[in-house]
Amino acid sequence: MTPALAEQRVAAASALSNVLRDGGDYPQALVLNQEVLDWDSARGASLDLSMTRYLRGRIFSAQHDYGQAIGDYTKARQLSALLKDVQGIAFADMSTCEAQIELGQLVPARRNCQSAAHVFETSDSSAGLKQTQALLARIDLAEGRADLALRSLNQALDRGGADLPPRQIAPSHFLRARSQSALHDYSSAYQDLNRFVQRYSAENERDRAQPPAVATARLDADREITLNAALQHELALTTERLVRRRQELRFTVTIIALGALLMALLAWILIANLRYRRELLQLAEQDSLTGLPNRRRTVEKATTALTSATARPRPVTIALIDLDHFKSINDHYGHAVGDHVLKEFARLSGSVLRETDTLGRWGGEEFLLILPDTDLDCAVTTIHRMRCAAATMHLPEIAHGLHVSFSAGLATRAQGVQSLDEVIAAADVALYEAKNGGRNLVRLDRETYRAAASSVLRALYGGA
Repeated sequence: MTPALAEQRVAAASALSNVLRDGGDYPQALVLNQEVLDWDSARGASLDLSMTRYLRGRIFSAQHDYGQAIGDYTKARQLSALLKDVQGIAFADMSTCEAQIELGQLVPARRNCQSAAHVFETSDSSAGLKQTQALLARIDLAEGRADLALRSLNQALDRGGADLPPRQIAPSHFLRARSQSALHDYSSAYQDLNRFVQRYSAENERDRAQPPAVATARLDADREITLNAALQHELALTTERLVRRRQELRFTVTIIALGALLMALLAWILIANLRYRRELLQLAEQDSLTGLPNRRRTVEKATTALTSATARPRPVTIALIDLDHFKSINDHYGHAVGDHVLKEFARLSGSVLRETDTLGRWGGEEFLLILPDTDLDCAVTTIHRMRCAAATMHLPEIAHGLHVSFSAGLATRAQGVQSLDEVIAAADVALYEAKNGGRNLVRLDRETYRAAASSVLRALYGGA
């Protein structure tokens, strides 16, 4: 506080401001940053002033005040432009891009990120370039361009994220998992989700340890101030006591504020963990394209239905369904139309099924239908309803004249059959017969055929 040591105080304020920002004490970080800002402005130190403005923007970004952050980044960029500091301009553009992404301003965000990326690439700044690539991937993913996002993230993470800031590595893995999932590369997506969870957990542990470290840093600073005050012989005893009391009061208020921030941080971590847990569970059980249960979840539901039917006993029917000529649809009309057909088939089929029935994505254009407490008569009626629903499918203009149909193989639980694999294998054989018979047909497996009523056989085999 001594006037002769003003420059040393500003240096200490600059360092402590960064410590408090990382610890989450944003109001105190801004107060200390303002001291440095005033000092740089009074001296006309444009280069230092540009850096201080940039760091002030980082504080506002950390507390999610992105409008204020963009204002300080803009001022920092203007100063860097006057000094012809291209690296300073690039970092200001990159940080502005990040804030604009958070505000949903994707068009100006892309423009700023591309400007920064050009400078970093020209100056061979690998770390800056990869940070910008990760931000551009966020924009591409938000605009539905998962392939471009994946390309950028692969470049950003080509060394395991070694060139990225530590707090950007986990979100980059999560973004890459979302991109891979959108492109149906679920194995790679699962690996990136595992990396995300591991890094996210490690960062949470580090965040929990930071508030005590911040408190220690502030305590050390207070001790140094007290020591320096004691060495100043010209200070009167009454002044020294008054300074100590003020420091104690400030320290008490700081501890209370840090405690409140710690509780808020823990609550945020809990909410974030619950949200990501729900997302992971959804990825593990749901097909991302159709919204139907994926193969693993479908097997679980089919096993439950078969076990319940065996215990009571009650009838249960399993149907394997295959969309006819689906490869031709993809080849002739494109994969976008093929994806539309799969989603519409899932939606229309769901509208005619009971709540107890389950239609799951089995793989490609194949679906598995589980009909608990359903005999063959009811199963055939259900398949007929699905066929009628598929016939009403609304298709894109490009696919005018396309008619969607499917083949199905049905199997019921036979006496002595306990294994789900046996029932599915029987339905698969029946499906093979339907496809070989000309498609757009429904066929029964051998055991189900023997037990079927004549009315069912007439409906399926034309009087057999």
